[in-house]
Amino acid sequence: MAAELLKAQVNRGGRRELYWFRDERGLEVDFVLPRPGGKLAFLEAKAARTVVPSDAGALQRLAPEKKFERVVVFRGTAHDALEVTLAPGVKAQTVERLVRGP
Repeated sequence: MAAELLKAQVNRGGRRELYWFRDERGLEVDFVLPRPGGKLAFLEAKAARTVVPSDAGALQRLAPEKKFERVVVFRGTAHDALEVTLAPGVKAQTVERLVRGP
């Protein structure tokens, strides 16, 4: 997933920027991705082809503020082209959808 995110940034003419975060309580997020306008997206990567609401738990505890985009990214299938709300303030989308953009 990291390679796909970095490749998408370069293909859009941007800098390669991808970070990881862990706080003093041990809560962590797999990727922190800079977004336009100085915003950040917190991404939780799942190798599964499906996701469940409990997959959003870490993102909800780590970044409860609405100023961060919070996304659970999963492998999915070709039929999973749309993003869905997984939990309040947390969406789920496939890697392909994420790198393709809005």
